[in-house]
Amino acid sequence: MILIVVDAKEIAQVVTFLASTKAANITGVAIDASGGSIPVMFQ
Repeated sequence: MILIVVDAKEIAQVVTFLASTKAANITGVAIDASGGSIPVMFQ
């Protein structure tokens, strides 16, 4: 398994975008901040 570390700057960029008027049409979305490295299982 490859461990991908997400930098705080990367998260800040997403937060900045979501707080801007450019993200006005984005609603009800869960944004994964794991870099895709955490497997998710649903039961």
